[in-house]
Amino acid sequence: MPANTDRIRTLNDELRKHLLGGGAVMTAGIAALGGEAVQRLVGTIALFDDFCDDAGLVLADDSDSGEFFHVVDGGL
Repeated sequence: MPANTDRIRTLNDELRKHLLGGGAVMTAGIAALGGEAVQRLVGTIALFDDFCDDAGLVLADDSDSGEFFHVVDGGL
C-alpha cells in the first residue's frame, strides 16, 4: 500500500464528513429534490463508511465509490 494512503483517507474523510479541503458538485436533479432532501443526502454521505466491495475487501483505487438509495415520493 502506498505510503500516502492514510493521508489520502484522512483528506477524503474531511471532505466527505465536513466538506472541508475540497469541493462538492451537485447535479441539477439532486438540487431539484429541494433543500430538505439535499440536507438528508449530504448527511447520508457524511455518515457513509462502508468502503468495501461485496467480498469485504477494502477498495483502494481511483474507482472507489459507495451507493445508497434515496426514496422520493414513495419510489426509488
